[in-house]
Amino acid sequence: MEASAKSLIAVCHELYQRGFVSGSGGNVSLRTQDGFLITPSGFSLGTLTEDQLAKVDFAGRPLVGSRPSRESPMHLAIYRAREDVQAIVHTHSPHATALACLLEPGRPIPPYTPSYAYLVRQLPLIPYYCPGSQALADAIREKASGANGFLLQNHGVVALGASLTEALSVAEEIEDNCRIYLLTQGQARSLAAEEVDEIWRLMK
Repeated sequence: MEASAKSLIAVCHELYQRGFVSGSGGNVSLRTQDGFLITPSGFSLGTLTEDQLAKVDFAGRPLVGSRPSRESPMHLAIYRAREDVQAIVHTHSPHATALACLLEPGRPIPPYTPSYAYLVRQLPLIPYYCPGSQALADAIREKASGANGFLLQNHGVVALGASLTEALSVAEEIEDNCRIYLLTQGQARSLAAEEVDEIWRLMK
């Protein structure tokens, strides 16, 4: 657990230093054998320490540590829906969050780069629900099977991965793709479906 906690803290500090979160916003979790480690409620990810992490079991019960993030129901819903997901990164990165405030559900964001197309695949926009609510957790669970990331309307980004490194990479790709969208006002050339299919075929 010590190595897992250290890796989780390193990701938290990186997210804060790069401006992907601010204040006590954002949260990160990592699956364990009997549940998941998650960042606590009310703490800045920039100064978080290993002893402040919380642990939650797969029934949603806090086990040890600080009070879990209020958004732990969202993490729990994803872990229950996707056995392949080992880590979740939730950010408020500026370009992605700005776009999440502009777009309406049902309007997909096209892929602009091969790395985004490969890692993220598709990016559902989840309608606004109060952070930490079961309604938000349920909405994400419904879309979890076909996506490695989500935009949360008026809220931020959720990125999934087979490791903390992969989840962080997904969050980075989402931020970059949303930045391209905003800088070009949605007019940039996006990758065609057949180009995306080729990327999946050649890069896997």
